[in-house]
Amino acid sequence: MRKTSVLTLFAFLAGCAALGLQTTYGPEQVHDAQKKGDFKFVNDVCSGAKPERKNSGAKKAACDYKWLDEKKAELDDWGKAGDFRKLADYCARGYQGPEPRPEYDHKAREHACEVKKTAASTAFAAESGSCETIRDAWAKRIAAGTGDNAGVADAAVTDYELAVEKVLSCGLWDAFFEDLMVWGPGFGAADSKYAQQGLKAMRAAQEKGVDIEAQILAYLGRKADKPFPNNTVYAVNTAVTFLIEKKSLGLCAKLAPSARPGDFKVNNEWLRYFVEAGCKEGIPLAVANLQAELHEQRILACRALGKLGTRAENAKIKALADGDAAFEMREKVKVFPVRDACTEALAQIKSRGK
Repeated sequence: MRKTSVLTLFAFLAGCAALGLQTTYGPEQVHDAQKKGDFKFVNDVCSGAKPERKNSGAKKAACDYKWLDEKKAELDDWGKAGDFRKLADYCARGYQGPEPRPEYDHKAREHACEVKKTAASTAFAAESGSCETIRDAWAKRIAAGTGDNAGVADAAVTDYELAVEKVLSCGLWDAFFEDLMVWGPGFGAADSKYAQQGLKAMRAAQEKGVDIEAQILAYLGRKADKPFPNNTVYAVNTAVTFLIEKKSLGLCAKLAPSARPGDFKVNNEWLRYFVEAGCKEGIPLAVANLQAELHEQRILACRALGKLGTRAENAKIKALADGDAAFEMREKVKVFPVRDACTEALAQIKSRGK
C-alpha cells in the first residue's frame, strides 16, 4: 500500500510538471534569501530560473537585490584599489546613470560611505608609521574624503588625532601648521563638534608641555613673509585665537613681519591680535582694509583705527566718514554704518590726543 502511495505522489508531481504546475516563489522568499545571504537563490529568481508567483513582484524584488549585491561588490573593489574619489562621489551623490534611480541605491550609498571610511583609515594606518611618510599619508587620507556624514567624519577625526601625534613626535612643525592645523570637517562652524581641530590639537599639546607659542614664532621665522600657504585665513585665525586665549599679547613686533597687508580677510585675522594687544603694528593692516570691498571689513578697519590710529591716518578715515556709500535700511531710515564707524574713530583718536 505504502509503495502504491509513493508511486501515486510521483505520478501526481510528474503530472503537475507536465501541466506546467511547477513550484513558484514570492517576494517574501526573496527577502528571506537576501537576509540569509543566499545570493544564488536571489539571482535565480531574477533570471527566471526559479519562476515567480504570478503578479507577486518577486522577480523585480530579486533583480533589485541583485543590482545591490553587484554594486556592493563593485564598491568593495574600489576600496581595495584605493579609488577613494569614486567612493566619495558615490557616497555623496549615489547613482548617476541614465536609468531611474535603483530601488536600493540608498543602501549602496551607505555602503560606499562605509567602505570609504574603513578603506581610507586602513590605508592611512598602513602608511603613517614613519616620520618620512606621515605627511603624504595624511594628504592621501584627506583626499579620500573626510566629512560627508557623521560616521565618516568620526573616523577622520580619529585618524587626524593619530596624524597630529605622529607629526608632533617627529617634530614636523611645518607639516602641522600647513597641513594639520587648518583641517576639520565643517571648518569654522561653531556648533560643529568637528570644527577647529587644529585649535583643539594645539590646546592639547600645550597641556602636555609643548611650547606652542615658541613653535608658532619659530615657524613664522622660517617662513618669513609667506607663512600658512594652505587655507591662510583659517590658519591665521587659529594661530591668533590660540595666542589671544593664552594671553600672549607681547608678540606684536615678532608677528609684524608676517602680518603684512595683503588679502583683506587675512588682514582682519591678524588685526584681531593687534587690536587685542593694543599694538601700533596693526595700523597698516587697518589702513589697507579701509579699501576693502566688503563694507563690514571697512567698519572693522575704522573701529581698529579708533583704538590704534593716530592723526596721521585722519585724512583717510575722514574720506570714509564723509563719503562712504554703503547704507542699510533700519526701520525705513537709511543709515550709513561705515560713515558712522569712521566718524566715531576720528572722535576716539582725538580723545586719545594721538
